[in-house]
Amino acid sequence: MLIRSESYTVAEQQLLNQLITLLLADGRTEDLKKSASDREYQLRLLKEYGMV
Repeated sequence: MLIRSESYTVAEQQLLNQLITLLLADGRTEDLKKSASDREYQLRLLKEYGMV
């Protein structure tokens, strides 16, 4: 069981899933790996893709 201090809403989960799909489609696996452990980097990518 994974215990996190930060919880994600369903909308946030959907947004991150869309980001993952876009990163994979663009061949950006290294960015995907980094974003998995760096929430600020996730936000930077979300902004880059115009998602927030």
